[in-house]
Amino acid sequence: MNRVNEFLHDCRHLGVMAGVFVRVSGLLQRVTGLRIYRIRCRTLGDFEKDLSAEGFTFRQLDIEDLERGATDPALGIDLDQARRAFERGDVAFGAYDGEILAGYNWRTEKEAPDFDDVWIQVRKPYRYGYAAFVHPSYRRRSLNAILSSFSDAYFRSRGFVYDIGYVDTRNRQALLTGSRKRMVPIGYAGYIRIAGRLFSFRTRAVRATGFRWVDRKPENLRS
Repeated sequence: MNRVNEFLHDCRHLGVMAGVFVRVSGLLQRVTGLRIYRIRCRTLGDFEKDLSAEGFTFRQLDIEDLERGATDPALGIDLDQARRAFERGDVAFGAYDGEILAGYNWRTEKEAPDFDDVWIQVRKPYRYGYAAFVHPSYRRRSLNAILSSFSDAYFRSRGFVYDIGYVDTRNRQALLTGSRKRMVPIGYAGYIRIAGRLFSFRTRAVRATGFRWVDRKPENLRS
């Protein structure tokens, strides 16, 4: 698919403005370092799919589960990060094929690391998911979506109503995939580092949810 056909394809599936925005945001990041994200959310409990007939079971994970899973390097489990996440109160959920950990994800009620010393903060009634991973042998079976759905009951029982997340506006495939799921776009947010300092922005609807990026760069915390 050449660039013209790719652009026309995006306009048909995302809308003309979004198709243009994908390309403009990519240019801005390359030239200035400005990162722009589309913020999306869904109502907890709006997606159900059962793989139990195929032998999969789902459950909340503890550190012992992850220690066993970490023996398979293909799962990419960092036990030091996992222990810090449990200390923060984050929750992990896993999908099992018999005794084999096929995939996992993490959910937080407060904050979680993103990258480059930038963290994401959320507040009730929104929960945020991160570090989702499915073993290469089990991909293309909707395990990540099902794990997300499985965790909904836990958070609904704690008074949470929505799942919130983001997609990089340069990521065409994620934008196209998201348009076919139940994640509803609510606005945009992003940030840029200038002289080491973090400057962020959020559109009005995103600001109302409490979703934001915060700086965790050590030298900025000390200043």
